[in-house]
Amino acid sequence: MKVNVKMDTIIPFIKALHLKDEQAMRAVLNHPDYQQELAYYNTQLTTDMFIDFMLNIDDETHESIFDKRKAYLEDIIKYPNKYIEEVEKITFDTKDLNQAYDKAHQALPEHLSFESFDVVFTIGLGKGFGFFVDNGIHFDFLQIIHNIPMQTVIDGLSYEIFQAAMAKVLLKLEPDTLPLDAYFYLPFILEGLPHKYMLNGEGLYSKALHDAPVNQTHEPGYFDAHVQNFHALFNRFKETVDDIRAGDITNKSHIDQELHLFWTAEMAEQADPAERPLKMIALGQELIGIIHDVYGKEALYNILNDLKTFPTLLNDAFDYLGLPYKL
Repeated sequence: MKVNVKMDTIIPFIKALHLKDEQAMRAVLNHPDYQQELAYYNTQLTTDMFIDFMLNIDDETHESIFDKRKAYLEDIIKYPNKYIEEVEKITFDTKDLNQAYDKAHQALPEHLSFESFDVVFTIGLGKGFGFFVDNGIHFDFLQIIHNIPMQTVIDGLSYEIFQAAMAKVLLKLEPDTLPLDAYFYLPFILEGLPHKYMLNGEGLYSKALHDAPVNQTHEPGYFDAHVQNFHALFNRFKETVDDIRAGDITNKSHIDQELHLFWTAEMAEQADPAERPLKMIALGQELIGIIHDVYGKEALYNILNDLKTFPTLLNDAFDYLGLPYKL
C-alpha cells in the first residue's frame, strides 16, 4: 500500500496514562513515532517533562507546558475504555487512501514525490493538530476524537501529502539564507501551489484545472472575497517588493512582520492571525495559476529551483494575457 497508517502506540499509551505507570509511559515515548514528535518540538517538550506532568497531574499548583492538554489527559485517566473503543472503531478504506496518494503524486514533479507516505496517529504531546516528517505526517488522535472527524482527515489527505512535499522544498531552500525578495515570494508560492493543484484553485484571472468545484476551502466566504480583491492584494504585495528593491526593507524581521500582521491575518478581527493565511493563499494561487496557464506545470516548479526567475516569469505571463500588472 502506498499510504501506511500507523496507530499502534495509542492503546498502550492510553493504558499507561490511565495507570500513571512511569515505566510504561517511558516505553511508549521511546517508540519511533514519539521520538519523531519529541524531535519536532526539540527541547520545548521532553520525555521527562511529560512524565513529571503526568505524575503531578492532580496537583493544581503544578504548572506545566502541558496544561492545555490537561483536560484530555484527565479524561483518559478516568475513562480509558471510552478512548480504547474509539480507537477500535477506526477503519480505513485502502482505496480512499491510495486515491489521495495518487492525486498528490500526479500533481507533483518526480523529485518531490514520495515512494510511500506514512500517516501516523498518536496521542499528541503538543497543542498542534499535525506536523510533517520526512516521509509522512503525524496527527493528534485526541483532537480527532474531540474536534475533527476522521473522515475530514481522510478527505484532506491529498492536500496534506502535497503540503508535506512543500515542506521538503522549504527545508532544502533554507529560507534564512535566501535574498530578501526570494524570502518574501516563497511563502506565497508554497501556500498557493497546494491550493491550486489539490483544491482546484481558480482566481480572478487564472483558470481551474478541472471541471469540478473550485477553491474547495473550508472557508469559502472569506476566500472568495480575497480572490475578488486581487487588485488591492497585488498592490500590497508589490509595495513590499518595491521597498525591498529600493533598500527600504533591509532585514527579514521586517518581512516577517508584514507577513504576520497583514497576509496571515483574516477579515474577522477576532481571528487568530496564525490560523488561516487566506489572503496569502488567494494571492499565491492566483500568481502561480497565471504562470501555470501560460507556461505549464514544469515551468512553474522550476521556479523553486531558482526563485529569482519568479518576477520575470510572472511579468511575461501578465503580458501574454494582456493583464495590466507588473511586479
